[in-house]
Amino acid sequence: MPRPQTKGLRFFDVDCSFDSKVRVLTAEHGAEGGWTWICCLQVIYADGEKSLDMKDQARLKAIAKEACVSLKKLLIIIETAVFSAKLFDETEFVNNGILTSNGIQKRVDKIESARAKARERWALNQDTHSDTSAKNKRSIGEVLTKNNKRNDRETDPAPLT
Repeated sequence: MPRPQTKGLRFFDVDCSFDSKVRVLTAEHGAEGGWTWICCLQVIYADGEKSLDMKDQARLKAIAKEACVSLKKLLIIIETAVFSAKLFDETEFVNNGILTSNGIQKRVDKIESARAKARERWALNQDTHSDTSAKNKRSIGEVLTKNNKRNDRETDPAPLT
């Protein structure tokens, strides 16, 4: 029986040294800025939606609590991440109220594609296994039948002549 299908990502890569975009965020907001960005990424990747809807107040409050900042501070950090640091797609943010980026989209798509291929391989292996098992059962049955016939001949007394 297969594992339940995973939604979203269980982990994501974060480089040991931040690039210049993250440095812009941490220069303005310190460690709170960097940690808030990571908290946003955790929610985005874990959901599997590839984005964060900025209208979802409950989710934003949860991120603020996780990041140990107020909701107001969270929104200020997100604005810096979008407009100054360019960590998220500005057009999507302004037009649709969505927090995402091309990098996020590509990473999630790549993982989802790999998962789909793995599921296809698993299904193919299951089909191959079931076909092989059926053939093996017939082969074993045939072998037993042949052995029984052979054993019958060996145990029959030889005809008297």
